[in-house]
Parts: sequence; structure tokens; C-alpha cells
Amino acid sequence: MNREDVLEELRAVKDPHTGLDIVQMGLVEDVEVGEEEIRVTIRPTNPFCPSALFIVEDVKRVLKDRFPDHEIDVQLVGHVLSDEEG
Repeated sequence: MNREDVLEELRAVKDPHTGLDIVQMGLVEDVEVGEEEIRVTIRPTNPFCPSALFIVEDVKRVLKDRFPDHEIDVQLVGHVLSDEEG
């Protein structure tokens, strides 16, 4: 498994507002693949994006389903939590 395999799986994660996948939208800033861990950095299009936490959870679900033996670490950068989220 490599970075391209992870990116291909991430195409299943859709932004709920646009219906586009997060790879196509350019939200995936970085992907690191280790022997036991996959790290993904997501940067939403807007620092107040109401769907950002949903997208993070969807990324974790999709990757854990496909790569169950790996620890999944998803970092969200450039996002400001609202009072309801934080």
C-alpha cells in the first residue's frame, strides 16, 4: 500500500455541500503511509466549514474499512471550531 492507494480510497469521501470528493476538491493536503499508521492532513476550503468534522470522521471510517490493520490519524488544519463543535 502506498500514498496513491490511500488517495484512491479517499475519493469515496464526499463533501456534503458540493457532492465532490475531497481529493478532487484539493482538501487533502498530505498523506503519509507507514508500516502501522496512515496520516492524512485535511484543510477545509473555509476555516468555518460546518462539514469539516463530518469529513474527518468519514475519512477515518473509509480508511479503517479498507486498511483495518493500520492506525488512522487524521489532522484537520486551518479550521476554527464553532461553539457547537468545540
